[in-house]
Amino acid sequence: MSAGCDKDGGPLYVGRAYFRRNLLPAKIAPNHQTGYVSFEGAEHRVVDYEVLVTTRNVAWQSASGGRVPKAALPVGRTMQGETLYTGRVEFNSTLTPGKCVDAEWTEMFQDRAQLLQDINEEKEGRKKKEEKR
Repeated sequence: MSAGCDKDGGPLYVGRAYFRRNLLPAKIAPNHQTGYVSFEGAEHRVVDYEVLVTTRNVAWQSASGGRVPKAALPVGRTMQGETLYTGRVEFNSTLTPGKCVDAEWTEMFQDRAQLLQDINEEKEGRKKKEEKR
């Protein structure tokens, strides 16, 4: 799944990798033949990773209201069991993916943040809301 582009203009993809017993969302940079995860405020290089390939109907959707939408696609999990998602923002003149832990992430980037979401699940959620009215 395409996620953006690197400073050198190369593509970035959504992935995940194990790092210190956590399954973390990763940005995969084929031009560098590596992936990167964010952990404890730093970016770490990983060589063993998975690239997201999906048949689900997913798309980047704006995140707002300081919360992770129900249709956000889970990508990883901390060793404490917290679900992790992939988000992306414009950062240093590049469209860069990163991990979204919870509402703090979307609050930090406000309306600039996008999260990877399952479009079918989002539509189903809207349909149920309309039925309740």
